[in-house]
Amino acid sequence: TISPSFSASATVSPTAFTPTMYPTISPNIFTGWDCDGPTAVSFPCGTGAVSWTGVKCVNSTVVQLSLNEKGLSGTISSSLSAITSLTFLSLSGNQLSSTIPNELSALTNLISLDLGTNLLTGAIPSTLSALVKLQYLLLYTNRLIGQIPSELIALSRLRYLYLHENRLIGPISSELSKLTKLTYLYLYE
Repeated sequence: TISPSFSASATVSPTAFTPTMYPTISPNIFTGWDCDGPTAVSFPCGTGAVSWTGVKCVNSTVVQLSLNEKGLSGTISSSLSAITSLTFLSLSGNQLSSTIPNELSALTNLISLDLGTNLLTGAIPSTLSALVKLQYLLLYTNRLIGQIPSELIALSRLRYLYLHENRLIGPISSELSKLTKLTYLYLYE
């Protein structure tokens, strides 16, 4: 299995992922990922760093992590919350299971969170309401249960809310009408 490492820095944790998130059949999809531990070249944004598949840096800081359809399985590590500079996190189209970690609420710079088309279970964490810069919340095609948290009204910049093809129940709060920038709301089964 591939177990990429991040070097210790102010913005990136050395253990941002669990090793089970990486596919065992095609390690080439992570071109440029240094799997031998934190070194100057294993940090994706450092001087002399090789471009890492799915990682975008701005001014030596990781700002985007896009690992769509990479055959990832296992759980979403709460250690991702250490990459507080992230503005874009997309793990859609994989086989990720378990619940959405509450710790993702620490990613307060996120503009887009896409966890769609996985095997995620449990309730939508109300702690996601801390992501006040969020414009895209895409949790479609999972196995999420329960009600839509009323706390999501704190996401005043939200434009896209895709919750369709889950197992959500209960009334839709009229509080969602306070999301005045909301352009797309998908709730169908």
